[in-house]
Amino acid sequence: MLDTNAQVIFLLTYQFMREGEKPLTAQEFSQLSRKIKQAGLEGPQSLLKMSSDEIAMISDIGSAMVNKIRDLLNQGGAASLYLERYLNQDIKIMTITDAAYPLRFKTNLSDFAPPYICYVGNRELLYNLDSTYIISAVDAMRIPLPEMFSDIQNMVFILDSLQAVNQLGKSELYWNKCVIISSLGLAKLIHYPFLRDQIKSGNCLILSPNTLEGTIPNFPGLYLCLMALGISSQSVVGIYENNIQILHNFEQIFNNAYYQSLIQVTRIPATYKNIFFYGVKYMKKVNNSNNQLSSSRTVYTIGHSNHTIEKFLELLKKHNIQILVDIRSVPNSSYSPQFNKDELKNALQEKGIEYQYLGLSLGGRPLNKKVLNSEGKIIREFIEQEDRYQKGIEELLSLTANNKKVAVMCSEEDPHHCHRGYIVTNTLLEKGVQVLHIRGDGEINDFGLFNSPSDQMEIPL
Repeated sequence: MLDTNAQVIFLLTYQFMREGEKPLTAQEFSQLSRKIKQAGLEGPQSLLKMSSDEIAMISDIGSAMVNKIRDLLNQGGAASLYLERYLNQDIKIMTITDAAYPLRFKTNLSDFAPPYICYVGNRELLYNLDSTYIISAVDAMRIPLPEMFSDIQNMVFILDSLQAVNQLGKSELYWNKCVIISSLGLAKLIHYPFLRDQIKSGNCLILSPNTLEGTIPNFPGLYLCLMALGISSQSVVGIYENNIQILHNFEQIFNNAYYQSLIQVTRIPATYKNIFFYGVKYMKKVNNSNNQLSSSRTVYTIGHSNHTIEKFLELLKKHNIQILVDIRSVPNSSYSPQFNKDELKNALQEKGIEYQYLGLSLGGRPLNKKVLNSEGKIIREFIEQEDRYQKGIEELLSLTANNKKVAVMCSEEDPHHCHRGYIVTNTLLEKGVQVLHIRGDGEINDFGLFNSPSDQMEIPL
């Protein structure tokens, strides 16, 4: 049986085969997970003992969502029976809280990473493929493997319909080291004899995000394409020109400003008609060599989380911070009032630490809503064109004069989940400034550039 956190994730996100049961989407779960972490709780399992009012307090969401969460949690007995049945069929599950969960899926998909992935087959394939050949399973009989790609034996099939299952079964493609990513129910798929044979061979792995039963896809095809790209550092993508949906999905990725900075896409000329081939390679991010500032400058970041004011001050003193720059749009905290602007400023002053507020220029809720995507999150390419933001960055850097130690503060403990990470940090790094992150345990992390693709992609779920 899975641990308690995994069971709660399953309860909240599993698509029950009963009318009226609507699980949390990947994004809804991700947002809830962040709130749980902000509140300093142990994980999703903390919700089990909470009342609706307590859930509302930690998650800061509407009553309808709170009731939905409580109703899903109350299905525990039924869900455990479902889960036990699947585990007895040798179907395994990786939840987003597991160390075994693919890190690249988390970083590349961000808010839309599947809360859990159920799988059968050889899981090690997921971590050991250096290069892959990606095609939609519906194109399996349409696309011959060109000789130029004969050295790529690692196949990744995107399987998003029953038609695709039938096409895959009829194909004669080379199956060695094959990964299938499906949005259909895994319990249904493993009844197909040809898939069972490949699983038994040990050279096949089938991944299915967030669904175990059903024939209707419950995860968008776009993110199946992103998962396929995330399996290895380089891939060849083959798409039949009449497969409009798959072609559209990959074009959305390839033409997205964020991914253009992360992956190198090359159109490969081939002699086969009606087929598009693309080479895709992940690029290592490097600081802009034309930066305007010396890399000797350093800015720290910190999140106040739910620390006591005493612990927070200890963290600052441990790293000799002289100036704290508050970049919260609203410099108050309902769940940690000790970090309200006036209280914080007074506490810092007693310890000889200067307080500066730059939330109007560098905050996560900018006045110009045109720099936000449909989910209300900042698009870095847009905010960096704003004079107010650039002046805020200049003012921040001016505080580092004379080697003063400056820390940027927001609310999230983990900078990966905060605009100080994937917006402000990335801006500073590309100006040649070193950015170090003070964590809740007192350690320092140097994460380099942050990935936040879904925060910057205008793609509806």
